[in-house]
Amino acid sequence: MPRLRLPANVAHLPDAARFVAAAAAQAGLDAAAQAAAQLALEEAFVNVCRYAYRGPQAAEPAADPPGDVELRCAPQAGALHLELADQGVPFDPLAQPAPDFGLPIEQRVVGGAGIPLIRAMADAVAYRREGPRNVLRMTFRNAADRTP
Repeated sequence: MPRLRLPANVAHLPDAARFVAAAAAQAGLDAAAQAAAQLALEEAFVNVCRYAYRGPQAAEPAADPPGDVELRCAPQAGALHLELADQGVPFDPLAQPAPDFGLPIEQRVVGGAGIPLIRAMADAVAYRREGPRNVLRMTFRNAADRTP
């Protein structure tokens, strides 16, 4: 499985995006699946950069991140399995309550929309704690290859 390890800094998002784009092309993903993979990657990568090594109450991230993000891609014909792993604080994003989008905008809590976005973009999303690591696995498929 191809891997890429980057510092947990949003400045490295373009490197992560190129890595995933190459794997998506290798998998033969259609334009919609490629766009979904890129959007979900961006959300997950930025969340790791902002919170994994600092916790949700921390101030702005330091210029030099204390940790890294490892991306693993498993391209298959018409599908891409993408994993992001970090050694930050244990955090299962799938266990978080969904934000209440029905509230008036002034009553909503800032943040929290990224996880529902990832779920909407990916065909499957799973989280596991692997030793000291958080691992988020997302699967993207071509529309023609999705099972009903």
